[in-house]
Amino acid sequence: MKKIYKSVLFAIIAAAGFTACSDYEAPDITTESAITITGHETSFPASASTGSITFEAKGLVTVTANNEWITASVDGNRIDIAVDQNNDFSGRSGSISVKCGNATDNISIIQSGIIFKYDDVSTIDIDSDAWSQSYKAEATLPV
Repeated sequence: MKKIYKSVLFAIIAAAGFTACSDYEAPDITTESAITITGHETSFPASASTGSITFEAKGLVTVTANNEWITASVDGNRIDIAVDQNNDFSGRSGSISVKCGNATDNISIIQSGIIFKYDDVSTIDIDSDAWSQSYKAEATLPV
């Protein structure tokens, strides 16, 4: 019986030793981002367009686009973006990845679809003679 008490007492002392206080403090492992975006143009009309993103970085920056309709390149502290014309009625979205050292930022690129607006609802009558008629319309692409 004494042997059991000694074993239990030893276990309690050992457990207390593992929970003892310490002056050790974990180091602060937060780091500042290597890339800071300072301005951006990331929404585009349906027509072929360009825009840019400005940034501050603590090293060499590379950029890649995830869609073939987006072209992106780095020029100093600016990323130049070009989008191809969107011939669909629906908009589309993609992204570019901006990398500096181990840090990577993904930036969304949004392009609207074709919009064509014609408000006149009058009937058009056509006869065999040559004629022309002009109508006011609005579109996001050349008509």
